[in-house]
Amino acid sequence: MQRRRGAESAFASLFYVESQTLFLVMSQFVSSINLQLSLDSISQGEQASRQEIALQLYDQNIFTFGQARRLANLSVWEFQQLLGQQKIPRHYTEIDLADDIESIKIGSW
Repeated sequence: MQRRRGAESAFASLFYVESQTLFLVMSQFVSSINLQLSLDSISQGEQASRQEIALQLYDQNIFTFGQARRLANLSVWEFQQLLGQQKIPRHYTEIDLADDIESIKIGSW
C-alpha cells in the first residue's frame, strides 16, 4: 500500500492506492470524507472520475442532487439515470428543491 500526503491546501488530505482502488481521505469542516475511486475509473479519464466522486458524495448526503450532478457534469436526467444504474436511492429535500428551482431560473437544466 502506498500512502502519500496530498497537496497542501485548505483541506488536509491523504490518498493511497490499495487493491486497484484509490482512497481519498479529506477533512476540514467535516470530520472526514472517505472516497474510493477504482483505478479503472481513473484510467477512463476525468469525466468517469468526476461521476464516481459525485455519486459517492451524493450517496453519503454530503452533496445535494444539484451539486452532485454539476460535479458529474451531467444533466438532471442523465444523473437520475446514473443513480438508477448504480442503485443509489434518490433523496430529495427542500434544499434540493430550492437548488432545482434556482437551476431552472438560471437555465442550467
